[in-house]
Amino acid sequence: MHGMAVHCNDEHWLPARCSFGDQSFVLFIWRDMQLASIHSRVSERLGVDMQENMLKYLLPMDSHVEQMLLDDGDVQAMFDLHKCEGTSFITLHIHAVDARCLSTHASQASGGPQPLDRSQSNKDDAFLDTTKPSHFP
Repeated sequence: MHGMAVHCNDEHWLPARCSFGDQSFVLFIWRDMQLASIHSRVSERLGVDMQENMLKYLLPMDSHVEQMLLDDGDVQAMFDLHKCEGTSFITLHIHAVDARCLSTHASQASGGPQPLDRSQSNKDDAFLDTTKPSHFP
């Protein structure tokens, strides 16, 4: 019985629930799957233009954190992460691309200046706000 359970966990694919607004469908993802292939399936099934949208997945160990899929290496990392955590499916969300994100990604790829990490700067702003003196001399 134990050997059979190990065999089931050794599958080379995982189901992924992909959602966009109130639409969703299930597709199967394998480790060496190309991101372009996933984009193609999403476009076919949901009629979503993946030039204007991006895929993110929920981390299996923290379902409140999303990670962006930017290339084939990200697909492999997502697959391996879910396999190691023993999750039974991947949760994918489609998000509209923010033009600022695209230009930021392009500047990083071309060796341009590194942009501020918004999530960190927002935390710093909140921290600074709470540490300002209540009175000025």
